[in-house]
Amino acid sequence: MPTKLCFDEFPQPSGYHLTMSRKRRGYSLMELVTVLAIVGISAGIALPNYREAELRSEARHQVDRLAGDISMARLKAMSGWRPSTGWQDSERTAQAGIRFVSAQEYVLFVDNNSDSSDQGEVVFRRVMLPDRYALNFVDAELRFKRNGLQVEAKDQRIGLEDQLSSLQRWVEVSYGGQVKTRDY
Repeated sequence: MPTKLCFDEFPQPSGYHLTMSRKRRGYSLMELVTVLAIVGISAGIALPNYREAELRSEARHQVDRLAGDISMARLKAMSGWRPSTGWQDSERTAQAGIRFVSAQEYVLFVDNNSDSSDQGEVVFRRVMLPDRYALNFVDAELRFKRNGLQVEAKDQRIGLEDQLSSLQRWVEVSYGGQVKTRDY
């Protein structure tokens, strides 16, 4: 018959039970303070970087939205899109574009004639930027013809500045209608 071994029969080193009982109670104060110090230093480094990344991301989102709106105006001009109200059935878009109303506001419009007057224009989107952003533009209006080219034969650059972080991003529109975003 096999013999059963009982570990209680083996001699234990002195102070064995005292050491084991201390470890079962938890962490020492020094261990807790060390862990808290490491966590505090890590948070102190990570949080400012996180906030800066968040600001950059929001500015990038606003510039991408502006670039998308410019591309949409170009596509409306090229497709001859017509709004559901305000025009006769036979009228189609001759030009479309974006007009900068203020440093925080712009509108997208379509126009059924090729003149630069407001007659025949229909605004189909109005965008208000948050107060912390400011648009920088030279020309107050950017128009596209039915062929997708800009009415004015020149490249345009529209800036967006985040006034809290002084980050600047730009939308560049070529004469041919290509839209790009850039950091400066």
